[in-house]
Amino acid sequence: MRMIVWLFMLITVLYAVSKYKYKLLNALFTIEAVRKMAVRWSMEIPLVRERILSQVVPSSLVK
Repeated sequence: MRMIVWLFMLITVLYAVSKYKYKLLNALFTIEAVRKMAVRWSMEIPLVRERILSQVVPSSLVK
């Protein structure tokens, strides 16, 4: 019985996420702390860091 309840809850959450994915993401990224954390995490990935910095800083300074 417990397994059925967990399965139902999981299906409900997955359905809600798939239906309202973009609204949830927009609401989440309007929170300033989450936005800063996402930028911090993306700066740890070298390719993403290069792309971000190349838009902000002249390419001669990006290494």
